[in-house]
Amino acid sequence: ASVGTNNSAVYRSPNGGIIWNETTLKNYNIWAIAISPQDPNSVYAASSSPGVIFYTSDGGQNWVETYLTPNGIYSLAFSPFDTTRVYAGTNDGVFVRVGTGNWTPLGLAGIPVSVIAAHPARPGLLFAGTTQGVYFSVDAGSNWLAGPFQLVGDTIQSISFDSQDSHYVYFGTKTRGIARVYFP
Repeated sequence: ASVGTNNSAVYRSPNGGIIWNETTLKNYNIWAIAISPQDPNSVYAASSSPGVIFYTSDGGQNWVETYLTPNGIYSLAFSPFDTTRVYAGTNDGVFVRVGTGNWTPLGLAGIPVSVIAAHPARPGLLFAGTTQGVYFSVDAGSNWLAGPFQLVGDTIQSISFDSQDSHYVYFGTKTRGIARVYFP
């Protein structure tokens, strides 16, 4: 299944993008989407309304509102190892929601996090892209470190992982293109 948005709805494709069907989440501008790597029917969608994040467990037939007020949500990511755990990159750091619990702060308070990503092959390894570089955590967000040093001061817009070598991470920057970084 695939999920996409336009200016007024979230769409779902059951066949890899050949046909698209509108879900029941309509009339919202969606800024970020996260699809569970284990269950494509589990989806989070962050709206442009500050603090409003929607969740569906049935592929978009029904959506439940969750609130992370008063934050703007820029990025969402599921944990690939615990599908009940979802991370949010916000204008005030990183937050996490486990199951149907509340969103709780996970660190980097006061720092706008434009992109959050959980490593698909290395449990506990998280990356937070900001307007001032990258932060990473090796313990699922309990502690954060700045780095890598070559990206300090850069605006990070995307994070991708090398499918052939789990030690390499790619960071898309606003002004310097893409950086490939080795994480031991």
